[in-house]
Amino acid sequence: MSQSPIIAYSRRKSFEFNIGDIVYKRAYVLSDKDKHFSKKLAPKYIKCRVIQKLSPLVYVLEDMSGKNLGTWHIKDLKIPTLK
Repeated sequence: MSQSPIIAYSRRKSFEFNIGDIVYKRAYVLSDKDKHFSKKLAPKYIKCRVIQKLSPLVYVLEDMSGKNLGTWHIKDLKIPTLK
């Protein structure tokens, strides 16, 4: 076995969210010429709340108004930073 998978796994940040935590979900948007909408000017992340934890890597989210956003992998989530 080569060393690269071992090194990559050792650098992995282990982090888990709890139910009720506020997180930022990556927004996947597309540009639309007809609506005069540019992807590069859209927000990159959307503020939402964890409502269910399916595994340490998969969470069910809802936006701040209470709308269910479905299941999301931890790679698409970001920890909110305090300023």
